[in-house]
Amino acid sequence: MKLLFMIVRDFQPFSIVEDQGFLDFVAELNPRYKPPSRRTIVRSLLPEAHALVLEKLKSILQNVE
Repeated sequence: MKLLFMIVRDFQPFSIVEDQGFLDFVAELNPRYKPPSRRTIVRSLLPEAHALVLEKLKSILQNVE
């Protein structure tokens, strides 16, 4: 989730996870970590995050008078 939040917060393209510089950086931090593909981000992680944020917002708005 933190990767997705970084991409959204910094207005990065989803394709950043395929850039060799990014992959080299991630490998230096943790050689065993394999970032999700751009396709996984768009088709799975983003919709899941959207649903979570939407539910949180609905919960907040239910308490507004």
